[in-house]
Amino acid sequence: MRRSDFFEMPVLSSFFPLAFKDGATWTQFNGLCGSCGREFGPDKIRGMVTQPFDSVFIVDAVGLCDLCDKVTPFKYRLHKDGITGISPQTGEWARWESRERSLWGRFLAWWRK
Repeated sequence: MRRSDFFEMPVLSSFFPLAFKDGATWTQFNGLCGSCGREFGPDKIRGMVTQPFDSVFIVDAVGLCDLCDKVTPFKYRLHKDGITGISPQTGEWARWESRERSLWGRFLAWWRK
């Protein structure tokens, strides 16, 4: 992917919050660099969000790391109770449960910026 292609895509945060018909929501999408592990800022993940069915949103995006200048792809299906997607560690499909980030987790994310 060329750098200019990245900046032509919409910022992913412009699609959020995502709301399901029953009122459940995803308020944000966070991602980590696949090379150095740094958390991407909200303007460093770009791509598209679609909703092919009432029960799922599909995120197809890439993140550009300020620290190592590497691109990390994100291909995820957001359900109201979790995420299914390609694991950056294994390259295979995996499932993660949704949860609120703890105060300690938010502090660490802020500290790493």
